[in-house]
Amino acid sequence: MPLPTGWTDTNTQAWNAALCNSLAAEHNGLLSAVLTPEQFNAKGDGSTNDTTAMQAWLNAVTAGHRTGLLTGGKVYRITSELTISASGTSQWHINGCGATILQATSNLAIIRFTVEDMYGCTMRNITFDYASQQGTASGKAAVCFDCSTGLIFGWRMFLFENIVFNRCYRGFQTLNTGFTNTVWGSEFRNIVGNFGMTGTLISLRSPTGMPNNSFNHLYQHRQQTSSAEPLLDLYQNFNVSISNIETNQSANGGTEILLEGCYNATLNNIRTENGTLGSGVSLYLFKFCKAVTVNCWQVQNRTYPAATSNVFEGQNNTLLSIGPGMITQYDQAPAGSNLRVLLLDGTSKCTRYEGVIRPSGVTDGVSALTTGVYSFGTDRMVTL
Repeated sequence: MPLPTGWTDTNTQAWNAALCNSLAAEHNGLLSAVLTPEQFNAKGDGSTNDTTAMQAWLNAVTAGHRTGLLTGGKVYRITSELTISASGTSQWHINGCGATILQATSNLAIIRFTVEDMYGCTMRNITFDYASQQGTASGKAAVCFDCSTGLIFGWRMFLFENIVFNRCYRGFQTLNTGFTNTVWGSEFRNIVGNFGMTGTLISLRSPTGMPNNSFNHLYQHRQQTSSAEPLLDLYQNFNVSISNIETNQSANGGTEILLEGCYNATLNNIRTENGTLGSGVSLYLFKFCKAVTVNCWQVQNRTYPAATSNVFEGQNNTLLSIGPGMITQYDQAPAGSNLRVLLLDGTSKCTRYEGVIRPSGVTDGVSALTTGVYSFGTDRMVTL
């Protein structure tokens, strides 16, 4: 397009300079909205005590609706809990960029939410680690939602993504759950419990309900504990979606998914591999639940006790729908062991039970369901 009449090179140079200055100012404004711990004198070398710097950084990010970036590969060592305490803040974002926050003091949280009424926030790409493996007696979860005061709005529309927990007692946990509206409308995605995690990966409990939370791609590896805590522990979660869950080499011997008082829960693609199962224990336990649907599940390479154990169990008015799934390699069971697919108490009902593949040594657990399953060596399926 031709330049206007009378336009000279001097005009063009001036226009280009003005444009560059404008773009630079806008770019600097965007950069100023991003905060790093190093701006608050953190070292991130794994040995320096960065507690004061990390707390100042966290305050500035959360209170100012800002974006906080850690430096990839660094280890930020702290010796007390970091708190998120700016009430009513929203739309702040923390990206760990693959860095680690290391708690050097045992039995403390790493990050504790001490106030509520937050929404639209994200926390991603961070490893939470402890200097030593945490015990189960008095240990705190790495990330805690403190409900010790009356809540009105809670924490909503959060995204927690690509989070790794090492040597923790628990990963995420609601504390002092005597109040309503804790964590709701939020997503937990790509969450890993690794390297000596001793308890539950996610425990969200509320007395009156936490609606519309979703849990996608949870993985717990080599849990080292005798506490028999589940991978996922939910109490009063409504309209909950759970998908792509796996435990591997679990030493806890206990229930791996516990839903209590949950309504309209859907579980898709859940799998457990290796490890032991305690006597009388059910891998997936549903208590006081309604409308729980399970699709696409697998149990493989487990070691079973001599006493009876179960894959699924429903207690107290649980309405279950069990879809396609399979149990493989039952050869690790000792003589006299008895594994059942499903145990229902006198008040619970199963509305669907189909496409279950099991070895001949595994019973369905309910006499009315002994037909309508795949058994090894057969080529049939009956849909009830």
